[in-house]
Amino acid sequence: MWRGVASEGKHMSAWERETARSERRRPARETGGIENLGNSCYIAASLQLLRSMRGFVESVHEVSGDEDGKPLLAALGEFFRSDASELSASGVKREMGRVRDEYGEFDQHDAMEFMTQMLDTIEREMGDDAAHCPSRQNFAWRIEHALSCVSCGERSVMDESMYMLTLQLIIDENESVDALLDRYFIPEKLERKCSCGCLFAISTRQIVSEPKFLLLHLKRFNAVIARGVLRLQKLTASIRLPSKMSLMHAGSAAAEIVVPKSSGDDSDLEHANNASKSSPDTPGVKRHNTRSVAATRPFDLLAVISHHGNTVELGHFVAHIRERKSKAWKTYDDERVTSYVARDELIFNSLQEFERECYVVAYERDDNENLRQGNAQIF
Repeated sequence: MWRGVASEGKHMSAWERETARSERRRPARETGGIENLGNSCYIAASLQLLRSMRGFVESVHEVSGDEDGKPLLAALGEFFRSDASELSASGVKREMGRVRDEYGEFDQHDAMEFMTQMLDTIEREMGDDAAHCPSRQNFAWRIEHALSCVSCGERSVMDESMYMLTLQLIIDENESVDALLDRYFIPEKLERKCSCGCLFAISTRQIVSEPKFLLLHLKRFNAVIARGVLRLQKLTASIRLPSKMSLMHAGSAAAEIVVPKSSGDDSDLEHANNASKSSPDTPGVKRHNTRSVAATRPFDLLAVISHHGNTVELGHFVAHIRERKSKAWKTYDDERVTSYVARDELIFNSLQEFERECYVVAYERDDNENLRQGNAQIF
């Protein structure tokens, strides 16, 4: 959100004078903040997260020279190359405004939607050159989604590709992000009419290939109807973020689960869940090893976008980035950059607040380290 401060003088309101005094009391800013262009915190937070990803930045530099054919990539390349103490996202905002008119205006928007729109636009600009596409090189998942009839076992398979995985939160349920991932891949029973006449199928998902950077969207906004009006309700569940985790168990149910004939009650779902956890020799379970070798490697927590406020329209996005060398955290709040700990005071009010406000989480795959047992905590 825009937070411009007027010069102090006799024409200032009491609120403006107090805001100006508060600004003077703030510690000196570190470099690397992004100028607020007017309700552009969603742009700043998204760009700070992408800027922290060395592999993505290098991929953009390699293909961003053709300004005529790749205007967004050219703007991103210019942004990443800037060494100004205060960065400007005006070029990126201008090009995204040509993709969607509303991004060229001054209204608040969702950081997750903006980021995925940017990655999709990069893919379109790259055309048929998928091998060098920065979006696909760094963020693309491939997931095999299978539907198996609970009666005859007929199976259809779809190949899903995405840049960001959306994880559903449960109201007032405090969990870890790896538990949310596990739940995403649990088999579920769906209504689906088969040619044999059965009305139910078991849905399973399996990871075929993993991204270099794991982007997870924590779905904190649920659509609810209050007094006949549809609105978005924010969920304040606290989500623990391990500093290191793997996808070895998420989506590890082998490719084909053969469900015995039944009348379509919930025992079919129980069978599928048990099969997903079973050994390769379990009767009724046929397995195909299509998972990536990278599944044995850990992911390190790299960055978090937090959302403060009760609604997207009136809320505020900030980015928290973990420094590569020191492993210390910095908070990027538009132009203002602060360390997680300053003068023995937490920049976040508490760790609980951080867990309650995290909205987009980014992990980086560690290709130089074998998987360690157990997940370390964030702090």
